[in-house]
Amino acid sequence: MTRFVLRTVFTMLLTFIVLSQYAIAQRSDTSAWKPEEMTRSGTKDLKSLYKNKKVEVKALHVWLNNLKRHLEENNLKEEPPTNCSDQCFDLYYFTGNNFNLNSSRRNILYIAGGPGQIVKSPRPLSFLEDDHNVVYFNLRGAGLSVIPRSNSFDKYLKAEYVVEDIERMRKVVLKGEKWDAIYGFSYGTVVA
Repeated sequence: MTRFVLRTVFTMLLTFIVLSQYAIAQRSDTSAWKPEEMTRSGTKDLKSLYKNKKVEVKALHVWLNNLKRHLEENNLKEEPPTNCSDQCFDLYYFTGNNFNLNSSRRNILYIAGGPGQIVKSPRPLSFLEDDHNVVYFNLRGAGLSVIPRSNSFDKYLKAEYVVEDIERMRKVVLKGEKWDAIYGFSYGTVVA
């Protein structure tokens, strides 16, 4: 009896594997990614995506190397002028509806997944925007926060640098206030 059960289970499992492989092979091109769904869309397309949703996208100028180390080495107290060519990129962010620092609202940061997920409508935390200040951003190397394409810049895509980006954004957007909550999705949990 045990042999019969094992043989039946094995046959069912084998049938499932064969059928699932057949279904995958029969998929049409309709399941392929569309250009507008890919991370490497042109910045013009992405800006129109946000503009159509009536979201004001802002940018922070970020050094690709460690900003703190750069400032210390050059005895600078503030960030140098924004003419740093290939050593910088713009980190794009936007705030949720009703964003108001001059209130008792809590400040929440949303960190996207991927790396490479682009935050679009409906926004993941839109249900919190009526009562909270929610900030979204494009991770470095994704969406509008594009860094130079050369492979020599891949080392600047690490989570530790994203944490530095978030700290810089906190100082600018929240004017030194702290995050009351950080919500990370998938890869965003690593950064959080």
